[in-house]
Amino acid sequence: MNRLKKCLCAILSFVLIITALPVAIVASGETASYSTTLSELEEHLYSGYKEMAKTIYVHSYSATYNDIATAIENVFNKRPDVFYVSKTINCAIASDGYVTTITPVYLFTSEQVESAKTTINNSVNALIGDLDSSMTDIQKLLLLHDRMILDIEYVDEEDADIYDTLTENDYTIYGAFVNKKGVCEAYAKAFKYCVDLLGIENEIIPYSTTNRCVWNQVKINGKWYNVDVKSDDKASLGLFSNVEHKYFLFSDTAALDKGYGEGYSTNGATDITYDSGAFWQSSISSVFMAGDVFVYTQRNGKLCTYDFATGESTVLVSLTSSDRWKAPNTNGSYPYYFMRPIYYNGYIYYNLPKAICTIRPDGTGKSIIYTYSVDNRQIFGLGYNNGVPSFTVRDGMYSEDQIIPLSQTTKILKAINVTTNPTKTVYIKDEALDTSGMVVTASYSDGSKFDLLDTDYTVSSFDSSSVGSKSLTVSYGGKTCPLDLSVVDYGDIDMDYSWTSADLLKLQQHFFEINVLSDMEFTLADNDKNGVVDSTDILTLQTKILGVF
Repeated sequence: MNRLKKCLCAILSFVLIITALPVAIVASGETASYSTTLSELEEHLYSGYKEMAKTIYVHSYSATYNDIATAIENVFNKRPDVFYVSKTINCAIASDGYVTTITPVYLFTSEQVESAKTTINNSVNALIGDLDSSMTDIQKLLLLHDRMILDIEYVDEEDADIYDTLTENDYTIYGAFVNKKGVCEAYAKAFKYCVDLLGIENEIIPYSTTNRCVWNQVKINGKWYNVDVKSDDKASLGLFSNVEHKYFLFSDTAALDKGYGEGYSTNGATDITYDSGAFWQSSISSVFMAGDVFVYTQRNGKLCTYDFATGESTVLVSLTSSDRWKAPNTNGSYPYYFMRPIYYNGYIYYNLPKAICTIRPDGTGKSIIYTYSVDNRQIFGLGYNNGVPSFTVRDGMYSEDQIIPLSQTTKILKAINVTTNPTKTVYIKDEALDTSGMVVTASYSDGSKFDLLDTDYTVSSFDSSSVGSKSLTVSYGGKTCPLDLSVVDYGDIDMDYSWTSADLLKLQQHFFEINVLSDMEFTLADNDKNGVVDSTDILTLQTKILGVF
């Protein structure tokens, strides 16, 4: 296979092909450390590339052309930050058969390299910038794997129509992070570049005589596993790609079952722990974080969260067959494109064929927020389009998308109401507010309603220093509604905000066991707050009444 390598070798040692001027570059954008080591020759070549040297002298290494070709390939695989160096090999060979000099071909000027590094850094930060030490290596790698699939479009170098348009950038991290597209080699190099930054030991598995693809191996808890990001990018549809997980943390044994040939260089990925049974293998869309919760979508139409600490999944939403995306396969069966969820503004957004729904990571707040009725197209899924939360509609499974920002579906908040009063609505003088049990419901212009969390709305200050009816104000989204409460004092058994003979009669009837006070009435009758209603309380109330009259 043509791997974009060209050999222009001079037979005499004094023949050189000069293609670039030596310009030093700033190290910003390069990884601080690498998980793979270089040989002395590879380190020498890498140093020359970093300096963008016009000539690299290598005769002292007694390397043949094949040795040089192998060393250059290793540098490209172990140090993907040299994306600006062409695979073209210009060299001079001495009469002893050893290469004396190499004249690198640079794809960019030093200024262009610096600009590209800035763009690469921004892309990498979007992929791994929020992955911190609180996460395990598996969690970091899983999120990186899925985010890369959504971020990069696969270019099939086996496609004859595409092959002639491929450039060397399609094989590098420049293609992956800047152009957002590339062949399998670009995926592998981009993955390594990020994993090196995460401090996880890893290597690229290069092309071999039996394998025409490039993938990665990672070391987790002392064991090696294979990761082939490109192979999990089954339907390269940008933000709404179908994210598979069949090639995430698989063993060498599984690699043979998946069609990888023998003979490739491996670190010995013998552990089969994740070959089957891992929760991500049932997920058909990207695994993502909703706050501190991992969210994924099963093939059977279930939207779930996963707890790495306990190894347990929780089903948030379970869709029926009527909720499937109506695009049958050629055999008449329905595919399992159920939903493409995202996390936005504290809610998980997911789609039905004709609607967008939300639910909180804890399972509350389930609501249909938008119904698509413009035409017969269906909602395929949600994603972030240039950072903007959006959804896409299409005619068929692989038809052209129309991407619509979620902001265009924003419903108008019409009103809020207290639909369930707090458990406590009557307070004794100087008690603090307690809104436990209260439900506030938001009503929208399309007729939908949504129960709010107590953290969503605010309640005005509560003054219980005086008795009487109190009307508080509940606020959310610019709308308000009243919350009516009462404040009474000890002795006011009938809760009419005064001490009267009616209160005294109730207390006396309870004392002589003629009638029984309710719990609240008993509390108010206990004037001395000793837990007993007795003659002392009767005397205290009589004194209060005499004081009033």
